Amino acid sequence: MIAYILVSSSLLLLLFAFYRLVLANQTSYHFNRFFILMAIVIGLLYPAFDHISKSNQYIFRPGDTVAGIDIEQVTNVRKAPAKWVTGNLFPAISNPEVQDLSSSETASPLKDPVTDIFNWHMIASLIYIVITLTLLIRFIAGILTIYRKAHGLESIQLDSVKLYLSNDPVTPHSFMDWVFVNKEDYKNGLINDDILKHEIAHIRDKHTLDVLFVELLSVFFWFNPGIHLFKNELKLIHEYIADRDVLKDSGEVTSYQNKLLELASGHQLVRLASNLNFKLTKKRLLMMTRNTSLWRKALSMFLINPAIPLLFLYFNSQVIDTDHISGKYQIELIADTVDAGNDLSYVLWETEEGERFSGSNKYFYNKTGILGKESIYKEGYLLETRSFNSGGVLWNRTIYTYKNGLPLKSTEYMSGNLYSELIHPLPENNFIGTQRYWNEANELYYEAQFLHSPKNFHGLVTSYNRRGQIEKQERYEYGELVDKVK
Repeated sequence: MIAYILVSSSLLLLLFAFYRLVLANQTSYHFNRFFILMAIVIGLLYPAFDHISKSNQYIFRPGDTVAGIDIEQVTNVRKAPAKWVTGNLFPAISNPEVQDLSSSETASPLKDPVTDIFNWHMIASLIYIVITLTLLIRFIAGILTIYRKAHGLESIQLDSVKLYLSNDPVTPHSFMDWVFVNKEDYKNGLINDDILKHEIAHIRDKHTLDVLFVELLSVFFWFNPGIHLFKNELKLIHEYIADRDVLKDSGEVTSYQNKLLELASGHQLVRLASNLNFKLTKKRLLMMTRNTSLWRKALSMFLINPAIPLLFLYFNSQVIDTDHISGKYQIELIADTVDAGNDLSYVLWETEEGERFSGSNKYFYNKTGILGKESIYKEGYLLETRSFNSGGVLWNRTIYTYKNGLPLKSTEYMSGNLYSELIHPLPENNFIGTQRYWNEANELYYEAQFLHSPKNFHGLVTSYNRRGQIEKQERYEYGELVDKVK
């Protein structure tokens, strides 16, 4: 998520800088409007897709580093320029301790490292949700306010446009196919044909849809500064277009400018609407008399052709060379099943060269390059697996312990909480194993004994209620129910 915010914000800011340098002072208003809308869409969507490489499945070897960080410490590889990656790689919370397989004592479970990162992830998500919901409510309330005000106002039908007369000191503005003006200004003749033509131009070109589109995007992408910069430029382009449509017919620039200045004082702007006096600055007044020469327009088009593809290539640059195998772990391991006798067997993992594997084997999500799963081995024994969601947050962790070289226990954690425990059927326990499950409150709610396999119940199978009391208990022998104890 951080990588997306960085890349998306930077891409939009660079597109905005290009727009300001090359297009902002040109009078190709309709093209500028199209460029702004496309820049917003591309800036938000492009970082989420992989357009050049078919995979970002990076493969690393022991001793490799990323941005100066040992690969064993890397838990998140970002698809972004290296200068950002250097400051935004996530080192692991703690290194997994290698369990002594030669010891006859049971290795203790490792402390789960997920809690801190999970809490910070939840806090950040909560902040985003609160701000987004607040902005969304404000956006919906703005639309409803316009409709509610229109319902109680005096109106005049002008062809396909409805003119509403407001008692509030509002500046002339349009929303969808409605025009709102101050009633007193209209009665006193301040709202002349030029002013109405200006608002009708907004309606004809459907500028309200543009405004609603960018306002809605700014609700969900409020953290992206490029959205807000482009939003203001888009509204200004709307005014340029409407100004030009008025002056194309009347040609009375000075008179029109004086009328705008007269109506601008003491009037309120309305959110989500196209306001007559939006950005009524010296630049807007100057743009009414500016004409861009054909060669300047041609030069702008010439600069756009190479600039946009170069930006895409820059933001598609890889952190590491794509020496990768799509959809596979870093190292292809081969399972070697060891028969321990009496129907007891276990797996040791070997490399293609036949050596017992020691180290970490990682699997990265295709396209995003974010670590999806990590498995840790020592001399062929699987010690731990970690699974990460698409945002790089650890959500599942399983720890395996051994005794005298035989699998003793596997303990699974879900989002930092103990979820299950499997005690393997060893000869010293007459090959009786135990399976346990805990609920989200870390309370034991299920326990079952089995012979050789968890599916072959042998002994007590017990369910517990929230108070830790036995709710249901049954006795099995060799997979068959023999008694309902409770």
